[in-house]
Amino acid sequence: MTGGGPGPARSWFVVLPDAGGSQAIADALRRTDSTIEVHDHPSGRPWLAGRFRPGSLVVGRQPGLVTALVGEHTATEHTLRALPADLPRAAATLAGLPGSSHVIAADPRRLRAQGTASGLRRVYRARIGGIEVLSDSAAVLAKLTGAGFRRGAIASRLVFPGAPWPLSWEPVWAGVRAVGPGQYAEVTAAGCAEGRWWTPPEPDRPLEAAAEELRTELDRAVAVRAGAGHTVVSHLSGLDSSALCSLAVRAGADVVAMTAAQPDAMDLDVGYATETVKRLEARGTIRHEVIPAGEVPLVYAGILDPAPAFDEPFPLWHNARRFLDIVRRGGRHRPVVHLTGFGGDETCSAPIQVIATLLRTSPVTGARALRHTVVKNRWSYREVLRGALGRETYRQWLGRTAARIGERDRPRLGHDLGWGTVPTVPAWATPEVTALAAEELLRAAETAEPLAGDRGVHASLATVLSGSAIAAAYKALAEEAGERVSAPFFDDRVVRAALSVRPGVRFDPARYKQVLTAAMDGIVPGAALTRTGKSNTAATVITGAARHRDRIRGVGEDSRLAGLGLLDVAAWREQTRGPLEIRRPAYRIEPTIAAEAWLRTCGERQAE
Repeated sequence: MTGGGPGPARSWFVVLPDAGGSQAIADALRRTDSTIEVHDHPSGRPWLAGRFRPGSLVVGRQPGLVTALVGEHTATEHTLRALPADLPRAAATLAGLPGSSHVIAADPRRLRAQGTASGLRRVYRARIGGIEVLSDSAAVLAKLTGAGFRRGAIASRLVFPGAPWPLSWEPVWAGVRAVGPGQYAEVTAAGCAEGRWWTPPEPDRPLEAAAEELRTELDRAVAVRAGAGHTVVSHLSGLDSSALCSLAVRAGADVVAMTAAQPDAMDLDVGYATETVKRLEARGTIRHEVIPAGEVPLVYAGILDPAPAFDEPFPLWHNARRFLDIVRRGGRHRPVVHLTGFGGDETCSAPIQVIATLLRTSPVTGARALRHTVVKNRWSYREVLRGALGRETYRQWLGRTAARIGERDRPRLGHDLGWGTVPTVPAWATPEVTALAAEELLRAAETAEPLAGDRGVHASLATVLSGSAIAAAYKALAEEAGERVSAPFFDDRVVRAALSVRPGVRFDPARYKQVLTAAMDGIVPGAALTRTGKSNTAATVITGAARHRDRIRGVGEDSRLAGLGLLDVAAWREQTRGPLEIRRPAYRIEPTIAAEAWLRTCGERQAE
């Protein structure tokens, strides 16, 4: 499918109810793509149709029940045939398996589909030809319905580094809905309803217990992808990727560790990675490939290239060429998978909103965390404390955020430790951007409920959901290149283990990812395990901006955003004429680049 559907190498699927209109939809899909695979209901009507990566789909049939698992797993047809002959119990069993997969099941009365609680695998729904259709791709459903995108959704993604819940979860396509995180969609003769199958863990476990479970689940997650004797590429840089690389060696895989050097003398990744590999060589089979900094594309390379038809603008499109270069180099080793550390930050660290939780539940610990954070960021102690102790509801916060959305040059994280990220209107945005984004926030404020009643838990869950969306887009990029990239930190079992630890452990300014370092003690070599941070320099951004100035300025040429009334082209040209301002959020160009690239891919699709 093109112009709103996946590209030639992308996988996708739709799930159809056992109803008369399903055949027409399956036929329409076949006309668009004659290579799709179709599986039927016992009645003979189409049930599951799409393009599946080899080894990702397994289907089980037994009297009165058909089930499917799509993703990264070790299940077989025998596994599915042995499931309880009861749809809810069968779905619960499949959702509990190690790995990361969509779960699909149908009996004579109902059809159910669910993604992962982490948000890495989502389910969307739309009404097509009088019936409810489910899919793992919002773009596929939009193509089938002929729907256009919502201008307000694009505007909201221009003013936030990550739009707040639920705006970040809602599709940009009109008429397409996203099934809630941790929920399933169930289609019956009465229509489509959603129900909860997953709830977040209580963050009440001591470090030792949570670390032991995290170690077990990460070990299982890697083993699902990196079995003994298989060649595996492990992207090796910080602690998160070091953990996966070490576990892959432990699993008996033939590991190729890949590290991309940065054009900055302050970058320490290569040194730590080299030491890690030396220590792991005594434990198993591992090789190290270091990519010289001069051979890796810089940030902003290729930003005007045709982008894949993502479900929504990809915030890190400016870094896509760098990622793809590493993946393609790793592909020369013909691995079964590329392991990435995506998700380690989101699951094993904590957002600053956890300070509000600590001040309420552990005042001494919270006060210490507050002082450390204020000093580190040079913030106003009084402002941060006032915000941390504030008691506004989530809806009130959304409303207040809408009211302040026109304030420029607000801090990216904000000093008030509210429920989420403070918006920043870019310097080249038109007044229409401010108005539309405010409308989106006010609309959400009418009915939105937080992901959890506690501000810190809500922010932690929102961070996981936004991070998994980034990881899913990177996986889609790799798939278009013919490679399989995996992010085990976003497996639901791993997420549950990491989020179960007490807030004071996840957010400890004096220690780096305490739950992960405890879990990996004895597995990750000491050099990487005792590292207190990650390399985070601006050299690739500054150098890339200078090298690719023409491409950055080209974003404003024949701009789709401008055509929608959302970009002041003259202001864009003025701000991108000289050195880029990378410190103040109002001058960060990446959200604009992402939105423009996505709109150009949509081509003929119209805004609604």
